[in-house]
Amino acid sequence: MSASPAPTLSIWTPRDDARALWLRGLVFMIVLLQLNQRPAMLQAIGEVIFLAAFGCMALFVLLRYPFTITPRKRSFILLSGLFCFYLLVQGIILQTGVSIPTINNLIFIMMSALVVLFVNAENWTVMLKAFIYPVLAFSISYAITAVLLLGLGRPLPSLAIASFTLAQVQSHYDMTIYFPFSPALGLGDVKALGFSLARATGYYREPGIYQILVSMSFFGLNYLDIRYKRMWKTLLLFSLLFTFSTAGFGAFIATAFCYYVLAGQGEGKRARWWASLAGAAALVPLVLWFVFTDKSFGLLRKLQFASGTVRVERASNAMAYLIDRPLVGGGYMNADISSINFMSVVGQIGAIGVLLFAVLVIVPNWNLLKRRDPVLVLLVPVFLTMLFSQPLFDKPLFFLTLALVAAYPRDATPSRPRWLKPAPASS
Repeated sequence: MSASPAPTLSIWTPRDDARALWLRGLVFMIVLLQLNQRPAMLQAIGEVIFLAAFGCMALFVLLRYPFTITPRKRSFILLSGLFCFYLLVQGIILQTGVSIPTINNLIFIMMSALVVLFVNAENWTVMLKAFIYPVLAFSISYAITAVLLLGLGRPLPSLAIASFTLAQVQSHYDMTIYFPFSPALGLGDVKALGFSLARATGYYREPGIYQILVSMSFFGLNYLDIRYKRMWKTLLLFSLLFTFSTAGFGAFIATAFCYYVLAGQGEGKRARWWASLAGAAALVPLVLWFVFTDKSFGLLRKLQFASGTVRVERASNAMAYLIDRPLVGGGYMNADISSINFMSVVGQIGAIGVLLFAVLVIVPNWNLLKRRDPVLVLLVPVFLTMLFSQPLFDKPLFFLTLALVAAYPRDATPSRPRWLKPAPASS
């Protein structure tokens, strides 16, 4: 009796584990590349980053990985499209937003919103890792830089590896990378312990934006199966401190209050009522310090000087346009209206725009809001920063964070959209 021939396996047939690895890698790269759009440092080559992200999305489709959609995802995509449509039409009618930058912004918004189609229940943590892992890498670098500076007494300029300039519309940012790979802004802007310090920026152009990812990472670690969480959280707290960002400190305190006091029980939080009470008590001295400290990043001091005064003034000026045209505002991308934060942007988009924006944030997350799901705290840093500090309402960072929460799979039963072809059967 002759032996049966050994089974053959085509080298072109991906194994299940290899296919799953490719899937995770593609999702990670799609999100990471989108995060490196404006206002990240790589905005200088934004076209290349955009094409790379689009290429990863196209490869996802070509490899016929399955898309999944849930009611929350569907409403998020539709409402994002409606918001973009309003901004486009309003800009055309008022003749303020018919430009290449306007079209680019709207494309970036929709590209970020569509990321939810690439994320299913199994790879949601991969999307979260794309937010967190680069920040953890930078936290190690900033810790090393701090040890060399504060522990060994090395002056910060001696640790500089490279310096470069990031162009801005009417200004620029002078950036420096310190050993080993610690990007920072404004040497001498901050003085502490007798040292002239620069402000940590991560891979973003401003400390006031990078702090969002630091706070998100601190609380997002609760959703990852990762060792040494306490060590990582300690490093993240030091990274947040090195931003010297008023918005960052305030957003972190508010996020901690939402997580430890307001949030219900969930995947990321299992503390009892007494732990919430203890958390609230622990935050009281931190709030008092943040509000009343005479340091340059103190809230009251910031409102009296420099950028704090500028933000208040520009928000006040924008309100004049809202009073004049309460429904539609002065027009999206109106050059005469500052967009330094959302409070000032209200004058651009009007009451209708604000309503559509609020619906976009609330409706996809309504079930999470009703049960006070802890995952919502991932939105708090970016939402508060957008509202009071930075013009993020039309940036990929904000919509990617919304997409992250909209894709959260806790109670969702995914269904395949009808317009998608079925995924190939596993061999």
